[in-house]
Amino acid sequence: MNEIFKHICVVHGDGITMENKELELLDEDTAENEFKWYLNQKEGNRQEYIAFTFKNDLLKATEYTILLTQDCPSAEGPLKTTTEWSAEFCTYEPLKIIDWFPNINDEDQQTVGPGQSWSIRFNNSLDHSAIKKSIFKVEPIVSDLEKVLLGIEHTNDYSKKITILNNSQPNTVYTLSIQPGILKDVYGQTFEQDPTEEPIQFHVEESNSPLYGILRGESGLIIMDPGLLYEPHYSFIVCNYSELIIRINRVKPEHYKPNVLKFSAGFDDDNDYVEEEEDQNEAIEDNHNIPGEELLNEIIQTNCQRNEPKEIRISLKAYLTKSSGVGQLFIFITTTKKAYKECEHRYWGNTRAILVWLQCTRLAVDTFASSNKDGTLTALVTNLMTGIPIDQATVSILNQKEMTNQQGLCTIGRCKPQENTKKEILVVEKGDDLYMEVDIYPSRSTDDVYVWHVFNDRGLYRPKEDVHIKGYVRLVKIEGEAKIPTYAQGVIDYIICDPRREQLQESKVKLNRYGAFDIKFTLPDNVNLGTGYVEFRLPDSKSETTHYFEIQEFRRPEYVVSSMIRSSTAYYCHPTVDKYVVISCEGKLFAGGYLSDASVQWIVQAESTTYTPANRSDYIFGRAQSFSYFSRNKDLTPARKALLLMLILFFIYFQGKTDNKGQHEIRIIYHGIAQEPIIVRALAAITDLNSQTQETGRDFLIHPCRYYVGFRYVKSCGKKGEPVRTEVIVTDIDGNLINDILIQCEVIGYGKEQKEDQNGLTIFEEITDEQKLTVVSSNKDAVILDYIPKLDGGWGGGGGGGGERRDWIPNFTVHAELIGSTPREMKVTDSPYRPAIASHSMSLETPSSTIHIDIDVRQYVNNAPAKKAEVCLIVVDEAILSLTDHKLQSLLEIFYPGRSKKITQFHSRTRCLLFDPQQVEHLKKKIKESLYSDEDGGWGGGGGGGGERRGKFKSSAYDLGQKINVRSNFNPLACWTPSSVTDSSGRVSIEIKLPDNLTRYRVWALATNDKQYGFGEMSLTVQLPIMIRPSLPRFLNYGDTAYFSVILQNQTDLSLQLHTGLKATNAKLLTAQANRPAFGYSIVLPPNKRAAITFPIETVHAGTARFQFIVNTPRNKASPSLGDAIE
Repeated sequence: MNEIFKHICVVHGDGITMENKELELLDEDTAENEFKWYLNQKEGNRQEYIAFTFKNDLLKATEYTILLTQDCPSAEGPLKTTTEWSAEFCTYEPLKIIDWFPNINDEDQQTVGPGQSWSIRFNNSLDHSAIKKSIFKVEPIVSDLEKVLLGIEHTNDYSKKITILNNSQPNTVYTLSIQPGILKDVYGQTFEQDPTEEPIQFHVEESNSPLYGILRGESGLIIMDPGLLYEPHYSFIVCNYSELIIRINRVKPEHYKPNVLKFSAGFDDDNDYVEEEEDQNEAIEDNHNIPGEELLNEIIQTNCQRNEPKEIRISLKAYLTKSSGVGQLFIFITTTKKAYKECEHRYWGNTRAILVWLQCTRLAVDTFASSNKDGTLTALVTNLMTGIPIDQATVSILNQKEMTNQQGLCTIGRCKPQENTKKEILVVEKGDDLYMEVDIYPSRSTDDVYVWHVFNDRGLYRPKEDVHIKGYVRLVKIEGEAKIPTYAQGVIDYIICDPRREQLQESKVKLNRYGAFDIKFTLPDNVNLGTGYVEFRLPDSKSETTHYFEIQEFRRPEYVVSSMIRSSTAYYCHPTVDKYVVISCEGKLFAGGYLSDASVQWIVQAESTTYTPANRSDYIFGRAQSFSYFSRNKDLTPARKALLLMLILFFIYFQGKTDNKGQHEIRIIYHGIAQEPIIVRALAAITDLNSQTQETGRDFLIHPCRYYVGFRYVKSCGKKGEPVRTEVIVTDIDGNLINDILIQCEVIGYGKEQKEDQNGLTIFEEITDEQKLTVVSSNKDAVILDYIPKLDGGWGGGGGGGGERRDWIPNFTVHAELIGSTPREMKVTDSPYRPAIASHSMSLETPSSTIHIDIDVRQYVNNAPAKKAEVCLIVVDEAILSLTDHKLQSLLEIFYPGRSKKITQFHSRTRCLLFDPQQVEHLKKKIKESLYSDEDGGWGGGGGGGGERRGKFKSSAYDLGQKINVRSNFNPLACWTPSSVTDSSGRVSIEIKLPDNLTRYRVWALATNDKQYGFGEMSLTVQLPIMIRPSLPRFLNYGDTAYFSVILQNQTDLSLQLHTGLKATNAKLLTAQANRPAFGYSIVLPPNKRAAITFPIETVHAGTARFQFIVNTPRNKASPSLGDAIE
């Protein structure tokens, strides 16, 4: 350290060098405290820095350079630095103002508008305690009653800036002066304003705020609020435009055209903006083509004040039917040429004209257009205000008319819509009242379509392995409202590609008489890893699909893990009694037997969560908070602290070993009271003797109480000073309402109030409005709870089908609607007829043996044999399936897809413009705020598988002196029979020769005919009395040494002496005797136990090494000889 320090020098000013003796090394404690932020980033490399300080004070406003000269030594070796290193820093300057806003010398913004805030920026961070409002003076002063200086703001986030709130007037230059000797920076320097420097002046001009013209109002096809029909009017907002053109015409349904509500002034035929000002002005005063009979055409003076939005109401009573106040009006509002030229315009989102087709009516219509052959349309006519059905109303569309019945309903049959069918207009009349609904069009039924179901045997493959793919193609025909799948025929073109889209193969395959196909191909040795795919295409139908599969290098799992919670009851907190939950994990070998004596590592974690009782999702139940928040809360009760401490301590590692059944369990004890539900997650990582690890986990919920309090707002908004209504319920964890529970509800509102601190600085102090309410729960319905908010802003609070018929096809949908409430939908689904495969009890088999699987296919309803059904049989290693959770998808989801309702709904109430003065005031405020910004305001408006059982081995298979078969065929696919046909009894038998894997196989059988589908599965375990399972690396580099782990497993109920050995080629066994081609052990293995042994190996030559492992029992006439061998 001292050697490095000698190579450091500091230069400042005009090349003046400070001597090394003027520098001082810092001790380690001081350095860690001073540079903590730096050392945290360099954890583990604390020897990479050197810290020093200066013995004397540095000069102000001076640039210093730190130099580390070359030939500096290192603690890591003899090498020294070959170049010079340097870094610069500057000392602080005297406190001064460097800029202010607005500044007449600023190129971007020289002036601001009246009332906009000013700011001054200093070169150093200011001492907040030294800033006082009284030291700031602004001239000129308007009067004592109307002060210019309203407030001073300074925050730590912007420590170098002071913001000045003001009440400035237009076309005025204000000068700011600061009393000297009081304002300080964080270094203790005071501010001294130099009278010779440029004065701090703020230029306020009205012209700085552009005079933007704004016109806002509801446009399009709208319905008048029925509550205003006695004094009907239309209101809109205008800002800065001096005069407007108002035109009102009486219209009828025949006047309606698709583009009648579009105004194109300022745009050409290609919808491109016309930039020539003269063209725009001419377009604005051009007589827009307004349909109907003219009732009003005049120019009005708005008398708007500058930048003050104004609401204008146009009375419509004189233009409607005098007796009933109904009618159809077209309103056109735009600016005159003179008013347009007086203002500037933001063309994005700006409205230069308002076009309204206003329907003043008491009729409301809900229509439902069907896509069936006759294109029927159902209309429900009700009173717009009350929702009462209206009978004897005339409903017409496409020259067809019908009268509504007493329920306000009528149905009109139309011709089936075609591709070029235009949108239609529906007209409803009752006396002199009329309502029209435009753009009525039904959803067009889909055409006949081909659907594909393609699957493979296991989803995951290594290079050089075979991929088997099976597919079904059906032509789904539209017959009325149903979709009926039929066999597809033809030749399929397919292309096989690797993950990098490199083509591996291209070929064709013909669909058989069942509309099915199957292909097989081998992956190359050098294939790219990732997601490969096959593109299938039916050339004649232009139908295609893509099937994906994974190509990876992986280690085949040898066991599967699972976990469970001992009890399935609900768990509750208790203040004094300890509660506990028992969670267990289990490991099972695919080859049979349990994963005993395996290491288990548990991690248990707890955190707060939320819980909503069943069928109560429309209520709010509490809120989630993390424990990191509670750990900083000093107000926790002792019971809650105990629960918190206990749960935090669970977030640790706990180790153990599985027992003879491959199981391990832990007990989680909890106590104390929490105000939120707690979710506890337990994760177990089980590691086998050969270091193969798999994880499993479970979680459970601890309820804070047996009852939950839920609430919801009747309305999501309200007004200050007016009651806000909420509904409160108390339920158990199943959602059942509980009676006579006292509820104490605390409602808290948060806000901010502008104040001045002791120095006169403007601050925004947080204020709260707390209200405590009490109510008693009911088991019949929610109880009502009202509170009156005293603050503006957001508020929050918290507290503790029909019958089925079998003749309905899949996905039959019933739609019911109630006027004045949310529509309800009830989906009723019935499964079609389908065959199913019977499951068999599982037996134990040995590798390389030949087995027969009998498949019995029967009808789902009457159990009759399903003859001439095509059956696909797959037998695959479950160890491979467990890696990706590969499953076969049900054909029902594909060949009988979910059907949409195909009912297009139109509701007139969605067009109703409800009168809302509060919304108008909100819009006026938003428009005014946007005048000084870059934004404008907007108008608000199958079958099952068999169970597993332990089998007994046949000793005849291991007679004395029998040769041990060497297992070498480890294909994970035991059987792929893509197409077999059942006989007249609905049966088919398939012979399988099993590979040499010791594992559990999944057996899948899929059966199909022209309209039905069946699926069944079962498991099949293949094992030996004694088994050997080596775990080898995929490759070794030349010169490597490896220790091969080999697990021996005794599946019998006897203690066995075992001889095991290894024979290798192109690999050297590291034994005491050199050049031995074989090496072995002799051990005694207890019943149903496993043991791991290692063989040290060293590579000899580059190339492929081969190994043969063997285990057997000694020759003994009194007992059978058992053994296993693998290559």
